[in-house]
Amino acid sequence: MSEDASRYVVIVRNPRARRSPSLRDIWAGAAPLRRVGWRVEVADTHEAAEATRLTEQAAERGASVVVACGGDGTLNEVLNGLSGRATALAVLPGGTANVWAREASVPRDPVRALALLDEGRRVRVDVGVASIGAQPSRRFLLMCGIGLDAGAVREVEEHPRLKRLLRQAAFAWPAARAIAKAQPVRVNIASDDVNAASQDVLLAVAGNTRLCGGVARIAGDARIDDGLLDLVTFEGSETGWRAPLRYSAVATRALRGVTADTEVPGMTYRRAPGWELTPERPLPVQVDGEYLGEAGPDAPLRLAALPEAIEVIIGRQPNPLLGEPE
Repeated sequence: MSEDASRYVVIVRNPRARRSPSLRDIWAGAAPLRRVGWRVEVADTHEAAEATRLTEQAAERGASVVVACGGDGTLNEVLNGLSGRATALAVLPGGTANVWAREASVPRDPVRALALLDEGRRVRVDVGVASIGAQPSRRFLLMCGIGLDAGAVREVEEHPRLKRLLRQAAFAWPAARAIAKAQPVRVNIASDDVNAASQDVLLAVAGNTRLCGGVARIAGDARIDDGLLDLVTFEGSETGWRAPLRYSAVATRALRGVTADTEVPGMTYRRAPGWELTPERPLPVQVDGEYLGEAGPDAPLRLAALPEAIEVIIGRQPNPLLGEPE
């Protein structure tokens, strides 16, 4: 290959993503890179999980960067295709929430987003890994949730056309309905670094980053380079129509990102390198906004942080995920 292998990028695009840029816009955005010696390829996905395979193939061909072009689900598939590889991960937003793009200060415009390959920062960050019972593990960059949010994710995935039409609003009705009929489940929470606890849980979120669903900063003090996962549990016995009232203070703090190191009835914030959550009855689990499966008494959810597991390309702005002031 005559091209510089360090300047070889493959853009893995999900054309079915809600706001996926067109091929014409991508090639226009890539034109400045090609003028300075970048070799650029675009590979489209046609079915679920294909982004992982295309990413693996790109890395095997020597790509120095793979760009996930789509939503956070596409990003998660690309992330899992880069497991154990030296190839860097970048993103070109094109989905519903684009949580990582917001966390990483990546603009939506293809020209500006792809310019970060030369102008952005390259940093090594942690990756979370989740497994349910004996099922294969899955890596995540953002968060893993068990309980209410995962139930809403599962319901939305059953109606993909509604998600494309309503974008983030598609989660509102399933979430509200889940809250109204929620029944807390006893969950045993264990970690090597934190005392074990047993709590009645409605929702638990393990954050590698802070922003959940593009709305709430649930893991308000999470860092992506500390080798830890910030576990936030929402507990309580209130159900039915009283539940939204009971958790209004908790929700307000989550929206503001004021969740760590505070005493809020119904919420507990913990940090550790890994966790094991064992619910007394089955609870749904999601990673990076994608449904993973159900954890239960015979299939605990195991979570771990893999320190500095991948190199990512982000904007040059100061980033609180790296301990920098906003």
